[in-house]
Amino acid sequence: MIKTYLKSICLAIGAAFMLNGCSGSSGGGGDTPQPSPPAPTQTVAASSLTADEIKNLTFKASITNVSIPADGKPVVSFSITAQNSTEANASKTATQNARNISGLKGYLARFTIATLVPGTNNGPDEWMNYLQRKNTNASNGWPTSDDSTGVLTDNGDGSYTYAFGTSIRDDVPHGKTTFHPVAVKYVPTQTHRIGFTIDGHPVGAVARITSLPFIYDFIPAGGTPSVLRDIASTASCNECHTDLNTVLTKSGGTHSRGRGDVRFCIMCHTKQGGALEANTASVNGVFPDPNTPVQVADNEVIGYFPIMMHKIHKGTSLTKKNYNFWGIKFNDVKYPQTTLHCTKCHNTESAPQADNYKNRPSRQACGSCHDNINFATGVNLKEPAKPHAVQTSDVNCKVCHGPGALFDSVAMHAAKITVAQDAAKRTMSATINGVTVDANGGVTVNFTVKDGNAVVTDMTKFTKPSFGLTKLVKGADGAYKWVSYTANYRTKDANMAPVLQGRTENTGTLTANADGSFSYKFTLRNGDVEGDIRTITHAHNASATNLVPDTYTPANWPQGPNVVEYEPTKTHRVAMTFQKVGTPNVDANNAWFDFVPTGGAVTETRNIVTMNNCVSCHAGKKLHAAYQVEVCVICHTQDTKDSLTGQSVDLQTLVHKLHMGKYLPSVKAGGEYRINSATGGSHDYTKLGYPGLLKNCQMCHVEGTGAPTNAANWRTTPTTNACITCHDSTNAVAHANYSGFMNNCISCHGSDKAVDAQAIHK
Repeated sequence: MIKTYLKSICLAIGAAFMLNGCSGSSGGGGDTPQPSPPAPTQTVAASSLTADEIKNLTFKASITNVSIPADGKPVVSFSITAQNSTEANASKTATQNARNISGLKGYLARFTIATLVPGTNNGPDEWMNYLQRKNTNASNGWPTSDDSTGVLTDNGDGSYTYAFGTSIRDDVPHGKTTFHPVAVKYVPTQTHRIGFTIDGHPVGAVARITSLPFIYDFIPAGGTPSVLRDIASTASCNECHTDLNTVLTKSGGTHSRGRGDVRFCIMCHTKQGGALEANTASVNGVFPDPNTPVQVADNEVIGYFPIMMHKIHKGTSLTKKNYNFWGIKFNDVKYPQTTLHCTKCHNTESAPQADNYKNRPSRQACGSCHDNINFATGVNLKEPAKPHAVQTSDVNCKVCHGPGALFDSVAMHAAKITVAQDAAKRTMSATINGVTVDANGGVTVNFTVKDGNAVVTDMTKFTKPSFGLTKLVKGADGAYKWVSYTANYRTKDANMAPVLQGRTENTGTLTANADGSFSYKFTLRNGDVEGDIRTITHAHNASATNLVPDTYTPANWPQGPNVVEYEPTKTHRVAMTFQKVGTPNVDANNAWFDFVPTGGAVTETRNIVTMNNCVSCHAGKKLHAAYQVEVCVICHTQDTKDSLTGQSVDLQTLVHKLHMGKYLPSVKAGGEYRINSATGGSHDYTKLGYPGLLKNCQMCHVEGTGAPTNAANWRTTPTTNACITCHDSTNAVAHANYSGFMNNCISCHGSDKAVDAQAIHK
């Protein structure tokens, strides 16, 4: 069947196209024979492939050789295989593609070529593309792919040859309108890179064929490239972006289809893209118009890959404002961890030259993040001991900022990473050994503390911990939720009624035990009998902390429906947060413990995700008040709300909505999602955008070995409360809350049901 699919594609591609013959090249670099005369035109019927048949094709290519003949037009020898991803062990065969074929809605094959130009004065090596646009619009000078005079040959044995229509040699006439007059010097001993993609519609087909880029590095003069510049990898990108190729096409545009490989990106995002554009200068660090795209900002070509990537990820932390690169507004991007973790992207395990950031520091790389520095004038250049000299080249960068140097850039970055941003710096931790409930309803936690591997027995070495206490309740929809015993009602706005918020306490009794452990007995001031968990029938506030004076009194605390009846046979959870005493005090790692007050094993719990899943993007960064999701749920229960806006701060609501951000239907309809907006919108999630695939629920809800107990809940036990956090349009909310559907989502959206939640998120 695969062969039939591919044969259909080949015939469709051949429509109205002059298929040229070409003698292949064997061996390494050097001159090869010129292409032979064109073969007769072929005209065939439109493609008979269905959209699903095309969608399920996975293409792979193998470039076996590239040579540069005397005319300077590269000749590429390669093979392509395709496999239907829906069929196990499907057979493979080759298909024929060419660029800019008459009758196609797009391009089917795009070839481009670049060379790695060595840096001077310790400056970075730079990829330069031989093929550049010659236009009068904003794309003038930008690298492009070979034009339609390229010659593709089917060798009849599953292999193909493509001869460029454009010469890359600077000593022969180019004769192409797409090639910019300022040529890149051809040096056959330099590393070169060929890249191409399969991308377009077969004639008569609605579905689009798209492949990842195919890359081949070579030296025209022969030999294996030893000088490369692969300093970041697609694998590193996908730790946050899930699938770079798909994420780049979310806007629905055609520019980035089939371009999800960093090695291909750098072939077009070169300095050439802004070489002909006028510079736009900032005034006091602000560019004139945030809605006017620019390509050269304060003499930086901001579409140049290393500059663009640094600025995008630096985002809201950039000093200068109103960046706009073809609609990409760098200042609106919020990176989910500290930008001081250079190794997050520059990972030597997946990118051979990832250490360039420390071994070959440059003004270009450093200045793209530290964008307030002007190396030419010395503005904002600083050193701890003396004024920094003006730098007109990169020759001294490594001398001062290289490995082991006086101002080693890696060491300087590391020194600025806080305990809240780096788990390795949180050396102190606790282990909760058990929880007891005595005959009087008193709740006591026993725990031990370590600093590294050393047991801590002196309670003056850490601050008094804060503890939270919850129980697990099963709802009418079959889903479990945590309910807090330590929550209370509070308000910060005299015009707003008190709302329920999850809280912790640290007013109880802390005791150092003879065996080196510690005990904490809860105060439980919100019990009718203080300290007695059996008397907490509702949550209320037992102090005036954070309240607007005289707005309400203990005599009229809100009652229910948030009942916290003590049920000793249910699963309970206690959690603690504390700090290591120092100058200043620094956070210790959190601890949590599930237990059943009457004793026995915990058989029911609710653990959906773990912070280990969050680490791939957030790198162990402190998210609000805790480091562990299991601790977050102590306060962020289903019934809790923001004391200023009334918005739900239930953890699943909060996490889903802030990751959806600008993609929320309610936001697209003109709404917003803010927490604490009465203080000036300090938590405005309206502009946030998750960097990965939103429909890939398993990016966070990881299942399998070592996964949380309830990791599959999103698909096995869908609930109204969870689904409408993302699907928050008026119609979706009405559907979910309809009396006939509410609390019965599993009937339609459970596994293998008519509208299986997992299936519709694929």
